Amino acid sequence: MDPSFKGLYVKEWKMMRGFFLGMFLIPAFLFMFSVNHSIVGSLVSLLAFGFLILPFSLLYSLNTEAIQLGLWLHHPGSIHRLLLIKYLNGIIFASIYLLVISIVIIIFNLMAGLTSLHGFEVVLTYFLICIQMIIVSIFPAAVILFWWTLYQWWRTYIRGLAIIAIIGVIYGCTYLITAFFTTDIFERITQWGVLSIPSRFAGENAQLLDISFGLFTIDEAGMTIYLGNYIFFGVIVLLSYLLSAYLLDRKVEV
Repeated sequence: MDPSFKGLYVKEWKMMRGFFLGMFLIPAFLFMFSVNHSIVGSLVSLLAFGFLILPFSLLYSLNTEAIQLGLWLHHPGSIHRLLLIKYLNGIIFASIYLLVISIVIIIFNLMAGLTSLHGFEVVLTYFLICIQMIIVSIFPAAVILFWWTLYQWWRTYIRGLAIIAIIGVIYGCTYLITAFFTTDIFERITQWGVLSIPSRFAGENAQLLDISFGLFTIDEAGMTIYLGNYIFFGVIVLLSYLLSAYLLDRKVEV
């Protein structure tokens, strides 16, 4: 491993370990007081919390770096390395969190006889859900990175008004994007490349497993995945990331 890359990752891990400890303790605290729900139902709710770890960790890390933004941006490594370290760290901790919660859910399912499936089928289904959640969480993380970068730029010129401007632009963009998502054009762009994954487990637990964020559907037949969705949102993620990296790189020169 490149020593400079390893050094950056160790720095990131040390800076974020308190945050990630909190990301485990808060759900555990909420679970202790979820007396009105079944144990497995509460655990599945905690599983959905894993979707937030990457975007929240990225925002927390960036805000920590913002205290000494100039020092961070003038690091001899490329801006891509600086940003990808943060993504990697968030993905690793999200994966650990999802793995721990999934193992607990699977144990409860099998020991309590809550499913008629074999162990491998249960493991495979939760594995697919965890992979799905990590992939989907990259989208809000990229959007957060873009808005945070734009805020840093505007703060240079309009100072305290930057946060008001960002909120206004986010509100306007959200309205336009939501309207676009209801159009036939969006459906034609995204609803293609169908892949069907048969799963008895999905049929038995469709309500609990509907943690798909619209990228695939779950019914009695199993899971239906649309590749068009992944490509569409993947392009948005890539463009948001590249534009953010470019603006941050330019900020070093300003």
